[in-house]
Amino acid sequence: MRPAPMLLAVGLCLPSCAIFGKGGDTAGAGGPAPVGADDDDEGADEDDESDGPETDIDTDADTDVETDTDGDTDTDTDPDALDCSQRVTPPTGIDACVDTTLRCGDRIIGTTQGAASRWGEDAYVNWYCFPLPDGDYAGGEVVYDFQHPGDKNVEITLESPCDELDVLALRWAFWDADGECPSENSTLASDCTADDSRGDGTITLPEIPDGTPYHYLVVVEGPEPVDTLYRLTVDCQ
Repeated sequence: MRPAPMLLAVGLCLPSCAIFGKGGDTAGAGGPAPVGADDDDEGADEDDESDGPETDIDTDADTDVETDTDGDTDTDTDPDALDCSQRVTPPTGIDACVDTTLRCGDRIIGTTQGAASRWGEDAYVNWYCFPLPDGDYAGGEVVYDFQHPGDKNVEITLESPCDELDVLALRWAFWDADGECPSENSTLASDCTADDSRGDGTITLPEIPDGTPYHYLVVVEGPEPVDTLYRLTVDCQ
């Protein structure tokens, strides 16, 4: 009669005990899920979201530059800039006083290489060339005869990026009339306009009151002896 209590014990366990399947897994309504299963799924979901394709956005506000693959050298230089390495033939000279002529509308490239030295600082001071920068002006100068139209304002612009040069204009009619060159102490040379910009400068020759054409000697020279290139532009308006 002892087996009966055992059956009763088994019967009492059935409603509350978990049912074990193969491999020790638990199952059954209301039973706890295996520990770690849902955590792994959630972690996988998070990884899927974070590892998805990303869109790179350029937020540095710069400009993308294309690579130059054509093998040439790209520069931002001014195509009109004076090339200091180019060869320029000096004027042969009209006579001992004047090298060549200058006219309205001219835009010429010249050089002080081989230029004769006619005058220096003392001459320019005596001629009241103003404003005259400090310097000995002991080198050669290039001298142009320029005929002012009389009824226009004239601007003569010097560009000298290669070295320091100055430009001045002496009102002088006697060379055109009889070939006379001004001397250092000439009392007739007293109307002279200069520029002290050293390299880039402009002198202005105003309209002549009675509109009569008049001649000037335009001089390009450095405060120190130098062989260099320059450009002169003459604008008459």
